[in-house]
Amino acid sequence: MAQDIEKYTNVEYWLNLVDHRLHVENTLALRRCVVPLLMRNTSEQRKGLIESGICALELEEALQVEEDLDWEDYPIGWGIDLQLLTFAMSRLIDCGWPAIFMLIYDEAWILWHRSASYLKHFGLRPNYDFAAFYVDNDKAGWPPHRDRDDATHGNNSISQGFFADGIPKHCTLWIALSEATVQNSCLYCVPKQYDPGYFTKVKGGPLATVFFCPNSFQHILALPCNQGQAWLFSHRLLHWGSKRHFFFFIFPKRNKCTISLFLWFLSCAMA
Repeated sequence: MAQDIEKYTNVEYWLNLVDHRLHVENTLALRRCVVPLLMRNTSEQRKGLIESGICALELEEALQVEEDLDWEDYPIGWGIDLQLLTFAMSRLIDCGWPAIFMLIYDEAWILWHRSASYLKHFGLRPNYDFAAFYVDNDKAGWPPHRDRDDATHGNNSISQGFFADGIPKHCTLWIALSEATVQNSCLYCVPKQYDPGYFTKVKGGPLATVFFCPNSFQHILALPCNQGQAWLFSHRLLHWGSKRHFFFFIFPKRNKCTISLFLWFLSCAMA
């Protein structure tokens, strides 16, 4: 047991696991955290979050910064090579480690820090809650749910979970580390406009609230996206991750799995 502890607390074990292609506690790499994350259409993002409970984050091109930051011009603008993160998670899974162990690598924390700096514009800060998914074979994401229930709101009131302008005080950021399609698993949701239980506590749970008639199922929205794209959504949005499908005679063959990272944020005014 003591030998295992010594082995797994050694940085070299985790670097060797990914062929030294990522970083662990590397000060130079972590300096990328301080570079601002630029987005396009920020006004449209706020509008989508208020009106539909969800919006897409569209990154600007990566900034050109000083060479001593060891920065490369990745077109999706995160400042890291996401393909290396997907490689790391695949290696972790193959070696029997849970997907969330990707947080061992500095590149995951660069994503976290740069996302947090941008979401300050929404009055949000990170709450250090994470989830990572590696959806392959017959696996799936979480079933339909809301990220926060009524009990998390002040005075047990759903309305207390929103700012005066309608921006939610709790949000989830979902980042696609690989391409996410309807075939290999992606997010699905029911937008706020079609969810009677978004603001109102209704008996029977969210599924009974939303899918009360056959036509209601037509409001389900699939959210496929390319590698590096992200969705920001309210804690009250009804959403889920689909199961990976094998209908290759219907869909062209795509990535064998979907790899993603969830980050949670809450109001800067909340303790």
